[in-house]
Amino acid sequence: MDPKKLIKKPFGKKAIEFYATYAAEDVATEIDKSLELIARSSGILFTPEDDLEAKIKETVSKEQFDALLQDFVMNRLAPFVINAEDNLVIATDPICSSNEIPKADKDFTFTIRVLIKPKVTLDSYEPVKIKMPIRPITQEEIDQQFDQIIAMTTTYEPNDDQTTTVELGDFIKINLRTFDDKGEELKGLTGDERLLQLDYGYMPKDFVNQIIGMKVGDSKEFEFKAPRDFGEENENTEYDIYKSTVEVLEFQHQVVPTLTDEFVKENVPGFDTYAELEQNIRNYVEQQHIQADEQYKSMLVDAANAERFKGGVDDEIYEVTAQNIVRQMRMQLSTEGKTINDFMKEQDIDEQTFNMQIMLQARDVVRQGFALDAIYNERFGELNDEDIDKAFKAISQKNPEDVKQDFIESGRWFSILEVAKRLKAHNWLMRTAEVETFEMPENPQIQQ
Repeated sequence: MDPKKLIKKPFGKKAIEFYATYAAEDVATEIDKSLELIARSSGILFTPEDDLEAKIKETVSKEQFDALLQDFVMNRLAPFVINAEDNLVIATDPICSSNEIPKADKDFTFTIRVLIKPKVTLDSYEPVKIKMPIRPITQEEIDQQFDQIIAMTTTYEPNDDQTTTVELGDFIKINLRTFDDKGEELKGLTGDERLLQLDYGYMPKDFVNQIIGMKVGDSKEFEFKAPRDFGEENENTEYDIYKSTVEVLEFQHQVVPTLTDEFVKENVPGFDTYAELEQNIRNYVEQQHIQADEQYKSMLVDAANAERFKGGVDDEIYEVTAQNIVRQMRMQLSTEGKTINDFMKEQDIDEQTFNMQIMLQARDVVRQGFALDAIYNERFGELNDEDIDKAFKAISQKNPEDVKQDFIESGRWFSILEVAKRLKAHNWLMRTAEVETFEMPENPQIQQ
């Protein structure tokens, strides 16, 4: 998709700026596609007949909608400009800006600034040396898998004594209706003959306290408060008020199975004996170890290669990378109905700590990526079709051809070339790495 007008000029010594104007018909097409992407990323359900702009504006302010639309449209159009440039090797995603909001009936002009990738050298281009822990399979890991099977096959039966009063920890069957402060029914806290373990960890403390002391046959209507956010309650906790009606139907107790050969044969499909089930679980845990060790090795290999990095990187490259990390995080959080502020609250960190963590992450991303570029340039220097196919499979194991078509149609072919080059360099480092193993201390914590 070619722009209607394009001006290119240097921006300082290490960047290039493009001024692109796209025709109204192209803008209209990208607006339609962008609205679909915004709706999907926000978890908005829609049909082809829906007015997507109206549906999105029900969830965000006009200013937020304009910013989202502008961001999506610019970042969909920018790759076509970059991809058309021969021998342009960029350091980060394009930096787009505009004083206009895209309109379906108007041409749209915006600026694309790209930072030129610096030439990076390493102290060495030989295989890296890393240290890996030996992690034997423990009985605790096996038992955890058995516990899951036991939990799935545990049943509940009525207590012999149905005359006692409800106490903390009891299992009770109840009819439950719950409404918010606007009178709207909460589906997740409404239902007949629901089994409930009365515990502060499962239900709000205020709700649990209202149930304690009730008997079978009792009905009770009450209001209770629940913390608005996750975490420990304190003097700053904000609460929402709800109203529930509870009828206690029955006391029950757990019937926990014993995993005998007979029980396994009758209740665990595909297995006739306990020994067969145990061996299958051991094989599963072993595969989990292999996958975790491979991920850990991958992290160590890239980090070790980046330690050989020579020279400096412009601060702007780090800053733009950090902005892109935050942008991607914001989009991911939006699919969960959360914001960056929500994330910081959940992690119990302030804005300064968050920004510091993002900058450290950006530093690692940039240096590791550039170090892989250096390995590729030194040891390979060209890609073949198999390398490209591996890159698409790395992005999507299930639908690599669909992803390939998307990259072609969106003009992002330059991006997959970088992925393929770095993947080829990374795979070589993984194959050739010199690994020294050591005994794992007790209670190991491996980053995955």
